[in-house]
Amino acid sequence: MGCIFCTKDDNDQDFLKRIVFEDESCYILVDRMQWKEKWGHVLVILKKHISDITDENLKTDELNKIISYVSKTAKALKDLKNELREPVERVYIASLCDGVEHLHFHLIPRYKFTEKDKEDYRNFFKDKKGEKESERIIENIKNNKIGGFWYALREEQNNKEYSAEDLNDLVDFFKKRLK
Repeated sequence: MGCIFCTKDDNDQDFLKRIVFEDESCYILVDRMQWKEKWGHVLVILKKHISDITDENLKTDELNKIISYVSKTAKALKDLKNELREPVERVYIASLCDGVEHLHFHLIPRYKFTEKDKEDYRNFFKDKKGEKESERIIENIKNNKIGGFWYALREEQNNKEYSAEDLNDLVDFFKKRLK
């Protein structure tokens, strides 16, 4: 079958409509799954098949190009608002390449932590670390000293597919900003 990022099917309309930018070296794709209410998950994908950022066949100009698109996309994400009209506070960027062994970056918006988020974290860490450590972690979250991995982990466990309308809105949002 091959790599899904290399063999993108020009007849797969679902895949093609989620591409918001493309040039000779990269393309930017809205992920079909939203992370709970935190919509805006985007992938920046190098067209050339390179397994990951450590691949010796990755040229400096290719790396510079994909990183420039990661930066541009992250800046566009900062303009995104969730359904509560809250702005993105941070953009998490990861290049994992273990699900699909092809160099790509995930850009995941993080919106303001809600009281429910704090309670979820409190319970998550309380079960693992105890009450006192849980309170310290919640304080660090409140002061923006922690987030990242744990935020993404929790959100990934609660993802669902976008509605057609939400997906179209998101694609339009990025197409306007990534010309």
